[in-house]
Amino acid sequence: MLQLVHTLLEENYIVYAFDHEGFGRSSGLHALIHSHESLVDDIDQHIKAVHANFPTKKRFVLGGYTHIYILLALMPRCCSSLGGALTLHRLLRDSSDIDGAIIQCPALEIHATRQPPAIVQAIGHAVAYVAPFLAVMPSNGGKGSSECVRATVQKAKLQDPLYLNPRSIL
Repeated sequence: MLQLVHTLLEENYIVYAFDHEGFGRSSGLHALIHSHESLVDDIDQHIKAVHANFPTKKRFVLGGYTHIYILLALMPRCCSSLGGALTLHRLLRDSSDIDGAIIQCPALEIHATRQPPAIVQAIGHAVAYVAPFLAVMPSNGGKGSSECVRATVQKAKLQDPLYLNPRSIL
């Protein structure tokens, strides 16, 4: 994602970026989402702030895994994972101030064959209710990806100082 942002900057695009609360360099406990709606509200505020600075420019959103970038240029929106899900939510709420969309791999739901058993889900909900700040982040470790992709992603995670390693919290 950062490589794309650097390329856009080199091509004279104006790029605004922010971290959602609990992600990146933002305040709050990392990876703790109190409300999906509050994250979408953050996108609203960010778009309005950018629009205030550049009212005549077209606005496009590039949503990363946990980051949202506002681009001011003739470029479609491209969003993935959490950024894609939040951007879709925002577009369903109000799309009047955004000019186009490409949504890539948004985190919308867990496929039925990948969902944990009902008892595991019930335990997860109970733990979240009793200990909402407990860092529990299961991962499939890249299963389903090629060795090359897994290695590349793992290397990028280890080099990213903002990547949340749940083991570092427990």
